[in-house]
Amino acid sequence: RLRDMTLALVGIVLPFTQLSRLQTFAVTESVGAQHGQALMELLLRMRSEGISAIRTIKGVDAALVHYFDHLAESFTSYAVGEKCIAALAHRMPTLGGSSSGKFPAATRALKGWRRLFPSQTRPPLPLAAALALATGPVVRGLPSMALALLVGFSAYLRPSELTSLRVAQVVMPQQQSHFRHPALILHRFEGLRPGKTGRFDESIILDSHWMSTWIAAHLESFLRGKTPSDPVWPFSHVEFLSQYRKAAEDFGLRARGLNVAVYGLRHGGAT
Repeated sequence: RLRDMTLALVGIVLPFTQLSRLQTFAVTESVGAQHGQALMELLLRMRSEGISAIRTIKGVDAALVHYFDHLAESFTSYAVGEKCIAALAHRMPTLGGSSSGKFPAATRALKGWRRLFPSQTRPPLPLAAALALATGPVVRGLPSMALALLVGFSAYLRPSELTSLRVAQVVMPQQQSHFRHPALILHRFEGLRPGKTGRFDESIILDSHWMSTWIAAHLESFLRGKTPSDPVWPFSHVEFLSQYRKAAEDFGLRARGLNVAVYGLRHGGAT
C-alpha cells in the first residue's frame, strides 16, 4: 500500500488493476520492492517528457519501447527492462498470457537490447581462494566466520541465506543411519517465506569431498545448547561482510582479478 502511495505521488496515470490481497502475495516482498523501483523510474522518465496519462495497454507498450531505447543508449543493463515488464504484468493480471502477448512491441525491443548487450556471468571464486579467505577470520579469532564462509561455498547459498541460518534448519547425521552428512533446510515452510524461486523446504547436503570428514563435528559445536529458533552463527550479516572484505584485501585477491564479491562464494561453489 505504501508503495502504491509513493507511485501515486509521481502523478502519472496508468491502466493498473486494483490488486486483491492474495494477488499482492503472488510475488515476494523483495521482488515487490524491485517492481516498485522499476515502475518509479519508468514514471519519472514519463513525467520528464511531459506525459501525464496513458490509458490503454497499447499506449503502455509504446511507452516501454521508447523508454527501453533511452536506457539502451545510456548502456543500462537489459535486466532493468525485464523488471519493468514483470512489474507491469504483475499490476495488470487480467491481461493474461506471456509478456510477449501483453507487450509485444516492448518484448521485441527487449530482444534487440539483449542482443546488443549480452549478459556476463559472474566469474566463480576458486576453492583455493575461498580457503585463503577463510584464514582471515581465523587469524582475527573468529573461527565461526571461517566455517560459515566454507559452508556458504559448499552449499551454494545466497549471502543472506547463509547468515540467517537457524538451528532448526540444520539436520545433523544420526547414528545407525545411512545419512552420513549434515544437511540444511532452506526457507522452511513454518517461516512462511519462500526462496527467490518461490519454493519452501529446499534441502542441501554438506557432502563436498573437501569438507565431508570434519564439517559435522564443527557444526555440532556451534549448535550445542541452542534452541531451534536460535541463530547458528554468533555474528550479523553486516559483520560477516566486513570480515570477508578485510580478508579479500589482506590477500590482494581483487588485484589478482578474482571475483571477490561475497556472491563469488555462491558461484564458486556451484562450479
